[in-house]
Amino acid sequence: PFASELTTPHLVIVPHGSLHFLPFHAFHNGQKYLIDEFEISYAPSASVLTYCLQKEPISESASPLLVGVADDNAPLVADEIRTLRDLFPKAHVLLDETATRQAFVDQSKATSFLHIATHAVFRQDNPMFSSFKLTDGWFTAFDLFSIACETNLVTLSGCQSGMSEVTGADDLLGLMRGFLYAGARSLLVSLWNVNDQSTTALMARFYSEWQQGASKSKAFRTAMLEIREQYPNPFHWAPFLLVGNP
Repeated sequence: PFASELTTPHLVIVPHGSLHFLPFHAFHNGQKYLIDEFEISYAPSASVLTYCLQKEPISESASPLLVGVADDNAPLVADEIRTLRDLFPKAHVLLDETATRQAFVDQSKATSFLHIATHAVFRQDNPMFSSFKLTDGWFTAFDLFSIACETNLVTLSGCQSGMSEVTGADDLLGLMRGFLYAGARSLLVSLWNVNDQSTTALMARFYSEWQQGASKSKAFRTAMLEIREQYPNPFHWAPFLLVGNP
């Protein structure tokens, strides 16, 4: 009922309870998707959003870090990393055998952005052990609380990387919380299992727009709208949420 009163180009969604698991940007009113009208970002809570907005951005002189580990569930990881390396030739790359736990800790301390293309697992039985795969083991949400990861954006392009457990106080437990605690200003995370090809195309378009000066939220909206022309099903273009500073 308040839709007609919205005059902003950008909506920040702060969900509650099970609404944390819904892609509001893909909501459809019978004629168009919500992303057709607005840039959309998310926050676990208003206090977390304030925390993200108050942190100073990391200097663009800091190199990006691209991390990739391929497996049977994500066979095109090398292609994704190669595409991004072409866009950001000064980026540091940890790919397959070089993407160890220690190398990740050492090189993720301060980056302009951090892109992680690998398999991710959400542990519903114990969300703080949700993790993403590195060459010599899994890196858990619990591990993230013991490192510094100061960066403008963390992209977790694996499956279900944005899933979290909602506690009784509407607090989220999982990889998202871990990266925000470690110092990330914002995250791109997924709600469901993603397709390698459409995800690579989506990420390349997003980073290209962001590199040219668009805000993260505007760049991601542009990427989603363009990828939707090639992959109309929301499964392909709508799995990711932009969380934190837009």
